[in-house]
Amino acid sequence: MAVLTEAALRQSAAKRGRAPLTLLALLLATLASCASTYHRLLPEARIDALAKPAQAFHDARDELLLAPTHEPEQPGVHEMRVAVHRLGRAGAGTDPARVIVFLHGVLADSRTWRYVAGELLDHRRLWLVDLPGVGASEAIRPGDLGPTAYSPPWLADRVAQALEQAIAARGGKTTLTIVGHSLGGAVALQLLTNPHIRQAHADVTERIDGVVLLAPLDANVPLVNPAVLKAAKATDMQILLGRITGALQESVARSVVDNAADPSKIPREEADLKIALLSESATRRPAQAMILRAAPNDGQSLDWR
Repeated sequence: MAVLTEAALRQSAAKRGRAPLTLLALLLATLASCASTYHRLLPEARIDALAKPAQAFHDARDELLLAPTHEPEQPGVHEMRVAVHRLGRAGAGTDPARVIVFLHGVLADSRTWRYVAGELLDHRRLWLVDLPGVGASEAIRPGDLGPTAYSPPWLADRVAQALEQAIAARGGKTTLTIVGHSLGGAVALQLLTNPHIRQAHADVTERIDGVVLLAPLDANVPLVNPAVLKAAKATDMQILLGRITGALQESVARSVVDNAADPSKIPREEADLKIALLSESATRRPAQAMILRAAPNDGQSLDWR
C-alpha cells in the first residue's frame, strides 16, 4: 500500500505549481461572499418598526404550559408535551373571554409571532403554541412515531389536546380566535373542518368563532419553494458542512430575504431562529417531516398537484 509522506505531498503540490493556492483563494473568496447576506441583516433592536414590540414581548411574563398529549384516540401512546405560551393581561380589552391562539408555520416556532404579540399584549390574552417537535414542545424522532406523525391532522389533534388543558387551567368562559400562518394555517383548517378532531375535541372546536389565515398551506398549489424543499431533504452531513463553511447561514438568510415584501424589515434574529432549528437534529427532523407530510409526495419531491 502506498503511503504519502508530508515531503511527497509537498513535492506533488510543487509540481502542480500554483493550482492549490488558486483553489484555496477561490474557496476563501466563495466563503467570504457567503456571509454577505446574513451580515447585512440588522438586529431587531435597530429596526424601528420592530424594536418596541420585540422588547415588549421579551419583557412579558410567559405562563408556560407544557401539556401532555398522546397519539390521536390512543391515550398513553407516544406521549409528548406541547408548549402553550400564555401571555397578555387576563381580562384585557372589551371582550375578556377572548383568547387569540397563534399557530406558527414550518421551520419556525412561537417566537415567529413576537412582534405581533408585542403589540397586542396590553389588549388581549394571547396563547402562542409551539407545534410538536419545535420550540419548547417535546420532540420525538418521526421514525419513532406513526406514519402520520407531524402531518396537519396529527398536529391539529395534538394542538387540540393542549388547548383543552389550557382552557381547563384558565377556567371561566373562553372564546377562541385562531391565527395560523403557512403550515399553522393548515392546522387551523383541520381544527375547523376535520370531523374526527371536531368530535373528539368539541370543547375546543366549539369555542372557535374566528379564524385568521396568513398565507396558509394549500396542497393544491403545484409550486414548491426550492429553499423549503432543500431544507426538507438536508442530511446531517450537509448541515454540518453548511455550518462549517457558512453556506447554511447564507442560504437561510437569502431565503428569508427573498420571501420578504420589505427586506429592510427582516431582522437577523429571524434567520438565527431558522439556523438554530436546522442545526439541531432533534428539531430539524420533526420540521422536515412537517414539510414532507404536509401534502402528498412521490418520495422524491413534494407532489402538490
